Amino acid sequence: MKPISRTSKISVIWISLILVLAFFATVLPQPANIKAANCAATYTVVSGDTLSAIALKYNTTIQAIAAANNLKEPYTLTIGQKLCIPAGTTSGTPVSTPGSTPAPGGSSTKPSFSATFSGRFVTIKTTNYPKKNFYSVNAFLPGKPNKYIVGYFKTPQSSTMQQTYQLHKDLRNVRNLTICLKNRVYDNVQCNRYSLQDGIYNLVFSWNITYTVERNK
Repeated sequence: MKPISRTSKISVIWISLILVLAFFATVLPQPANIKAANCAATYTVVSGDTLSAIALKYNTTIQAIAAANNLKEPYTLTIGQKLCIPAGTTSGTPVSTPGSTPAPGGSSTKPSFSATFSGRFVTIKTTNYPKKNFYSVNAFLPGKPNKYIVGYFKTPQSSTMQQTYQLHKDLRNVRNLTICLKNRVYDNVQCNRYSLQDGIYNLVFSWNITYTVERNK
């Protein structure tokens, strides 16, 4: 039998290595990548960003962004990180409009709030919010992740609270404005978006973001 040459042996070894690597490439889990086809947008994280602020900016939820990017709690972000903003996320839960049929059994018992604007002031009224909880009142302008802190409050023993705050000059008479109430302990957020029409702010839609769950000790 004719002996196998050194060159042939090297070729056989290289072919074997390529086949082995190809096999492992098909069975090993692939790293998580942003799939552009499933993203409505791609966002690059900058200094001071939080997942909640990014979710508010794109009218989606923290859970939706976390799932699209394989993020795990506590959702730590790094400057320069690119996030997939998932396609098909909703802009929030539509609210009932005047003349719509109320739900059976009367008014809802879910927590809600309203914002009434008057010149330089806004009046926040809560309904069915948890008693004796601390909240911050935050405002957001469209397309800008930075928030304006309007004020703070603590819910009383009763289920209804009403308080008036002075608006920052940047927030007065703007066409669209989002007001959010954020629980200072559990970071749960409820937001309403308002649109200025004929000098009156109308509620367009509202949504909730819950990314810290209260645990029983």
